[in-house]
Amino acid sequence: SSTYKNGAAIKAQLGNSPLAPYSDLIAQLSQENKIDPAMILAIWRQDSSYGTAGAGKTNKNPGNVRCGSAKSGPGWVCATNSKSGAFRKYDDYGTAIKDWYNVVGKGKRLSTAKTIRALIKTYAPPTDNNNTQAYINFVMNFIDKAHNGQLRSSDGNASASQKCSSINDGW
Repeated sequence: SSTYKNGAAIKAQLGNSPLAPYSDLIAQLSQENKIDPAMILAIWRQDSSYGTAGAGKTNKNPGNVRCGSAKSGPGWVCATNSKSGAFRKYDDYGTAIKDWYNVVGKGKRLSTAKTIRALIKTYAPPTDNNNTQAYINFVMNFIDKAHNGQLRSSDGNASASQKCSSINDGW
């Protein structure tokens, strides 16, 4: 069972970040979409330090959602510049959070990824200048901590082959 089962626990993790006021929304959307909030918090921390750095800050885009061709809803434009690439720029963080659940949570990435490793390889590939293995390690360690060490493999290392479905179903 995940540490982040409600808005108060999520808010405590988000601290003074610009995402903290949306902690109840994150809890609600996580429950509705059956996605462990620990996975989302790990990704958003890795991508944007909870909306305080990079495109997450300048574009109010904590998950660094790229523009892509699919328009999932109103409230964003494509912001292209040499530093942050083609990321969505949102009117506010609430819109960005809802869009992340639509694009990633209901999109093909999370639904088709069999493992955390597979999800991160498509979400943060090396071709986007990511250290994908370090990203996988961070996300798995974060999720493992949120589950009180229950996701560790027998050798004591976080198992990136942990199935997304078992993490999400157990939150």
